[in-house]
Parts: sequence; C-alpha cells; structure tokens
Amino acid sequence: MGRKLVSTGTYTAIMATLFLSETALLTIFANKFGEYASPIVLFVVALSAGLVPLFLQPASRTLIQPSKPWSNYVHGGLLLLGVLLVVGNLNNIINRHDINVQISDIIPQMQVLSTRFLNGEMPYKMITDWGWDMYPTYQPLQWLPFCIPNFFHFDFRWWSLVIWIAAVLIYQNKLRKESLPPLAQFGLCLLPFIAVAAFYQYQFMVLAYTVELIIAAYYLFLAFSIKSRSVWVIASGIVLCLLSRYSVILWLPLYFFLLLFYWDKKKTLWASAIILGGFVLIYVLPFMTRDWEFFFKGYQYHSHAALGEWKHNGDNGKAIHLFQGVGFACYFYDFATGTLVEKLKLAQKAHLIASLGTVALLGLWWYRSLHKIISVRVFLLCSLKIYLVVFYSFIQIPYIYLMLVPLFVGLPLLLPSFVRNDEV
Repeated sequence: MGRKLVSTGTYTAIMATLFLSETALLTIFANKFGEYASPIVLFVVALSAGLVPLFLQPASRTLIQPSKPWSNYVHGGLLLLGVLLVVGNLNNIINRHDINVQISDIIPQMQVLSTRFLNGEMPYKMITDWGWDMYPTYQPLQWLPFCIPNFFHFDFRWWSLVIWIAAVLIYQNKLRKESLPPLAQFGLCLLPFIAVAAFYQYQFMVLAYTVELIIAAYYLFLAFSIKSRSVWVIASGIVLCLLSRYSVILWLPLYFFLLLFYWDKKKTLWASAIILGGFVLIYVLPFMTRDWEFFFKGYQYHSHAALGEWKHNGDNGKAIHLFQGVGFACYFYDFATGTLVEKLKLAQKAHLIASLGTVALLGLWWYRSLHKIISVRVFLLCSLKIYLVVFYSFIQIPYIYLMLVPLFVGLPLLLPSFVRNDEV
C-alpha cells in the first residue's frame, strides 16, 4: 500500500494548518490546555507535521499555471512585507529590552566568548564577570558568527535575524518554483513571518533575550540540504548543526546509513570526510588542542545548571521552565519518585531512550515497509522533523525558545515537490 495521492491544494492546506497550529500552541495558545495536557497536544500536532507526508503525496499539478510575472511580483511584495514586519518587531524589542544577564545569560555568554576569540584568548575558560562562576557550554558555531556584530558594534539580535532571513530566502526561492495555486503560494510565503510575529506578540522574551533564530536557520538549512545533490551542501548542513547545537547527533547514523545504502556510496563517504575535516578545523585545532577537557567541563556545568533550573520555582512553587505547556519534563518533576536529583536523572534517561528509540523505530519502519513507497531523502526529511519533535519534547529543560528549531525545520515539508518521490 502506497501513499495516498492528494491535490496540492489539499496537501498544502493540511500542512499549513499544522504549522500554524504548532505556532499557536507555542504562542497565543501556550499552556491553554493546562500544564499537563498542553505538552501532549503540542507533541501530537508537531509530530503530525512529520508524519503526514509519509502517508500523503501531493499530485503533480496539471491545471493551468498561474501567470508567472504576476505571481512573482505579488510573492516578492509579500516577502518584502514579511521581512519589514519581523524587522519592525525586532526593532521594537531591542529598543524596549536591553541585554540583562540577570534575566538570561545567553547573549552575555556569547559576548564574552566572541570577545575572547577576537582578542586571541582561549574562549573556553571560566566566566566570572557577573558575580558567579560559569563555564561556557556553547559550541563554536553557536557563538563564532557573533564575532561580526561584536567587531562592528551592533546588536547580536540583529545578526541572528539576518541569518534567519537568509535561510528563509532559500525557502522562498524553492516556494517560488512550486506549481501551486496563487493563494496557496502567497499563504506559504507569509507563514515563517507570521510565526515570528506571533512570538513577538505572545513570547517576546524568545526574541528579546535569545538568538535562537540562528539555530533555527541552521536546522532549516540542514533540512533543505537533505535533498541536495552536492556533497558540500549536505556536509555543510550537518556541520552547521553539529557544531552549534548538537541535538541532531543521534539522528545522524540514520542519515548516514540510509544515504550510504540507498543513495550514493561515493558521495556519502565524501560528505563524511568533509564533515570530519570541518570538525577538526572548527573544533579540534582552534579549541580542543588548547584544552582537551573543555567539552566535558561544559557538559558537567550544563548538568549542574539543569538542576538549578529544576530548583528555580515560580509563585506556584514549581520549576518555572518545566510548566509552560511544552515538553514532558513536568511529568517527571511532579510524578516521579525520589529526590529532585533522582527525578532529573530519570528525565535525562528518558530523553536518551526516547531519542534513540525514535531513530531505531524510524530505521525499522523504513526497512520493513517505507522503502517500498517513498524515496529515501523524502523519508529522511520527515524523519528529521519527527526526531527533533521527540528530542525537544523530552529535553530536561523545555525552554520555549528551543521549540523554534522543530517548528522551522518543518518548512520544507510544506513544499509539494520536496515530498514527492521524484527527486528535486
């Protein structure tokens, strides 16, 4: 039994609805279903966005094509409108909210790391600037790009938005080439900007005190790179994500082996060599050779900080970041037995088991049946969305800003040509 063939209009309507629903559950409807039900509703909606393309295939459009000049002009106008919207939103936030390490240490930590690097110092050493000891936990490509705004003295949050817009322009270029009804094309054009506008309106701290848009941009590039024929593009997508926030690491074996056995062995091995070279050039030579233990020091500090967040209670006497309607950590906090440390360790084990189990089940599903009905790279694109939804749903501290990654990685799944079995 194959995937059900549906019209492009039907497919895009379903996927756009899921994208908007996921956005709404993170913003306007965040925690509206209660602290226990809301994470489940969000999980089901986000997971559906990765599963639907495995069962539905949009048919190639054979109707009269829209007027290309007319549709391109309107698309371009809506794109400009969307960019102006998010730029205006961020400008308002920057004017109203100064960087404050007492609220969030994300941007201050990047300022310290990039400053040390520009001064020729080892970035990965203890930070003592704010009255407490903090060991850096960020990977190189999470903070190295911010050497640019540091050097030219402009706000880090602008640079994060610039990188995100660059990734969205890739999406817009792919969308422009789709054979879609005009209304569908224009609606899909606005979706990423609507999402950012919703965060601005209902979760402004995500934009005010983090630069998570740059990580979302990296993962969006990774998603698009999956269907590329260039080994350099494929390798670059992995390097960007692996050396910024390495959430993707447990999914990479599935990616590697399926490309190796079902796509092109030579290209896959070349891409692997490029990734290894990037790891050595960006991570090992400039940093690890100066302190071979800095990764483990950062990991230990991260675990210590996680316990601190589990102890950071709000007015209800519960950990603030565990009860915002995202992630399953709240269940371990309230219902697991033992001390707080034991509950946290159980949540960490569950996170690892759920992530590895998802990759194993996806691989088994592919081997048993999906390889007969869907192309390998369409499957990998869907599997990335599914894996990241599970990974971030079970993460030990489900900050809302982290959810930008699984949200935006789903954008390529909105494009009919990207989920058809024929290669693009």
